Amino acid sequence: MVVVKVLLLVMAIITFYPYLMMISFSLKSNSQFFQERWSLLPPWHFENYLASWRIIAPYIKNSLIISSLNALFASILASLAAYSFARYRFPGHKLFYYLIITIIMVPNILYLVPLFVTVTRQLRLYNTYFAIWGPLVASGQVMMIMVLRSFYQSLSEEIFESARIDGASELNMLIRIAIPLSLPMVLTMGLLNMNNVWNEFVWPLMVIRDKQALPLSVGIFYFSSSVGVGASLLRYGEMFAGYTIGSVPLCLLFVLTSKYFLKGLASGAIKG
Repeated sequence: MVVVKVLLLVMAIITFYPYLMMISFSLKSNSQFFQERWSLLPPWHFENYLASWRIIAPYIKNSLIISSLNALFASILASLAAYSFARYRFPGHKLFYYLIITIIMVPNILYLVPLFVTVTRQLRLYNTYFAIWGPLVASGQVMMIMVLRSFYQSLSEEIFESARIDGASELNMLIRIAIPLSLPMVLTMGLLNMNNVWNEFVWPLMVIRDKQALPLSVGIFYFSSSVGVGASLLRYGEMFAGYTIGSVPLCLLFVLTSKYFLKGLASGAIKG
């Protein structure tokens, strides 16, 4: 038991040490960064955060818009699709379901070029928000469909029969029965989807030209050029302050929704 606790402590230190050092670096001036890099002693330069915020605030706003829209629409569409696959037996429903699921097995890099041509040349959506989150909604709901379909299939048919006797339509049963029961799981999958979109780098880099419209994952790539040019001029404190600020929204979101996140994982383990 003691060995397990020691191993867990070591793993915790390994996990959180880089993040703690990032915060430490963000509070240093350039001279402190080079001369007292590993020291945690003051003076601390909190003005680094204010200077960094002015640069990355638009990127954070863009990421919040894109990832929130993606999670919302992916959850709605995935719930509708999963409920249809779970509760209806239309011609070819198994074929359509397995065709959708096979997308998981295809590496993203394989359809990157065809998707880029479709979005930019055929749909003419280059340099728009929809160019980012539209395709990500389509790809992000695949796993949600698989998980939610399994959950909806496990629900007792008697619940739906009782609702039909009371005159409930199929849409009412979805809204009033299926979705409330699966809400923790939907929130969990939506949060994971939001995390994936927040960290997406290659696709926004390809379809967005205007730097003011870039999400944080790409905007932070240009961040170093905004705080200096060359190693001797780079303001490291401001740079690490920007990295720290950029990590806060998702951490805060997870803390606020951790109850639903854990409940959704447990529901998936039991119902799956």
